[in-house]
Amino acid sequence: MKRFFYKKKYKLVYFIFGSILCLSEPASFATNAVIIPDVKFKSKNAVHQKPSAYASSSQFTKAEITKSPVINLSQFLKQQQSVVRLTNSSGDASQTALSLRGFGDNAAANTLILIDGFPLTNPSLLAPNFNSIPLSDIEHIEILQGSEGSLWGDQAVGGVVNIITKHPKKFFLNSIISVGNYNSYYDNILIGDKAKNGLFYKVFGLIGKTDNYRDHNQQKANNLAAQIGIDYARGTVSLNAQSYGDIVYFPGGLSEEQFNHNPRQATEYKNYSRYRTNIFQLLSRHELSDQWVIETRLNYHSTDGNGFVYLNFNRNDSLASINPRVIGNINNNKLIFGYDGQVSRYQLINSKVQSKTSATQNDFYFQTTIPLAQKIDFILGAREAWQTNRIEAVVGQSTNALNRVFVTEQGVDFHPTEALSFFLRRDGNFSFPKANEETWLPESVQSLKIQTGTSYEVGGEWQTEKYKSQLSIYRLELHNEIAFNPSQTAEQPFGAFNNLDETLRYGISLSQDYQVTSCMKVNGQINYVHARFSSGPFAGNFIPAVPAINANAGLSYRWTERWLTQYTLLYTGARYASEDVQNAGKRVSGYWLNDIALQYFIKSFIFSFEVHNLLNKQYANYVFYDAYTQQNSYYPAAGRNFLLTLKINVG
Repeated sequence: MKRFFYKKKYKLVYFIFGSILCLSEPASFATNAVIIPDVKFKSKNAVHQKPSAYASSSQFTKAEITKSPVINLSQFLKQQQSVVRLTNSSGDASQTALSLRGFGDNAAANTLILIDGFPLTNPSLLAPNFNSIPLSDIEHIEILQGSEGSLWGDQAVGGVVNIITKHPKKFFLNSIISVGNYNSYYDNILIGDKAKNGLFYKVFGLIGKTDNYRDHNQQKANNLAAQIGIDYARGTVSLNAQSYGDIVYFPGGLSEEQFNHNPRQATEYKNYSRYRTNIFQLLSRHELSDQWVIETRLNYHSTDGNGFVYLNFNRNDSLASINPRVIGNINNNKLIFGYDGQVSRYQLINSKVQSKTSATQNDFYFQTTIPLAQKIDFILGAREAWQTNRIEAVVGQSTNALNRVFVTEQGVDFHPTEALSFFLRRDGNFSFPKANEETWLPESVQSLKIQTGTSYEVGGEWQTEKYKSQLSIYRLELHNEIAFNPSQTAEQPFGAFNNLDETLRYGISLSQDYQVTSCMKVNGQINYVHARFSSGPFAGNFIPAVPAINANAGLSYRWTERWLTQYTLLYTGARYASEDVQNAGKRVSGYWLNDIALQYFIKSFIFSFEVHNLLNKQYANYVFYDAYTQQNSYYPAAGRNFLLTLKINVG
């Protein structure tokens, strides 16, 4: 399913926050490009900002990321998190999503990606490009499983991924050079430095190409990014620009017979897409006093696309946003106040359709952490958000829609010892309709309702120097979940997007990390989710494309000071194919995947030889249920494949 079930009155608001920006320091600009991490202020009392005060989370440090044999963020997350999967039929690995808390094809619209706290979102269903973020530029990754709607707003339904990037302190050079089978190569370089007067810069370049596993599935990518900024006594300012492009050829789906006979064959030889994204951003972070920090962010990005997918098409997405926030401390009570405002546009033109939408969104929010006792913190939060849409499914025939929502957060964090902690929380969440969902509706529907929900979670963590264990149990109830309904009607013979009555997910997540010896480390994670439609015409059915069980395990062993072996095991459970809301098609079987890598470390160089899908498992990473033929259509994943990589890290 495509995203599960595919002004005058605002002038005062912009004037007020525009004045705040002018009175503070130059503002910030954030998107899916290279962004400065948090500044460590001199004040001992400066507030340390975290995506959440409490949650079930996975942490990945710079050292772990650097030592990983993989070459991009999609591959890294796939090996570390069993909930990562492809949610489209293109085979484009950069368009992967994290299915936190049990989502299918709409996973990308229900998990929020943050770059140093900045939302990585698009006005349409185009998924964020993970691989626009250089792996060598990442300082830290935190994956939070659980709703964060009050603090982070739109799309923070199943969880949040917060990525912190590198801040230049001295000269450094990082480069990745990689070659593999299927005529694959990948080269990138990242250079940065900082002068004594505080001026700093970063420059990044990338080129990559692969024929991929299947016929007519070639892919090319390029990426250029630059950053310049200055650190001063009480803050930092930076200016960023980035341009990246991608072209992918689509081989089409296979019947079960074709899949079993020759999974590498193509059934389509004309379809392809080409996208170019340009980004400009400005960021400012300024310490007003020992207790108060103001962050201001501005952002503009646009994506132009064209190609042929059964029809020639041209499309454009653009988004501009302003995001000021104040972080402070009063009598040991941590406070966050903020505003998110954005204007977005979307247009699609082909021989059958000419549609466009424009939307304005405004959010006000706050969160406070109150220490009730030495070992107990109480968390409260709230967010008011509204979106106005102008929808032209047929250009010249417009519909106006207003979506408004208010969500709250309550929670308790109990930490009886340094090693042990527990949390109990409730949080509201929401997801606004995307632009191209609004232009493909049932005949009787003029606009979609906002998706809203409530999450209840309880969990705990035990962490020592060598051991970390986390357990969380949750219940996630959604109303008006935005989903693609493939049911055929006279008005919409190919289906349409609509709002479901109610869906319900409950489950459990368990993760373990253990440093067995100084040479050996093991880790694992298992996620169980019971995801069903709880009302409406599909009540009782399983939500398509959501496995009940996902799991991953890893083992790293250092043979000598220079030689290291890493082994990864991934399990994806059985599920119904995408868009099979009636659970009528053949259930897709679960599968195991094995990856192994041998690495050699010498000074500033890391040599890696990696084998993906070691046992040559034949499986499909995307399966689609065709309501017309009432058969599954398979999009095979790669068989056994190899990668030889050199990483250079200087400074």
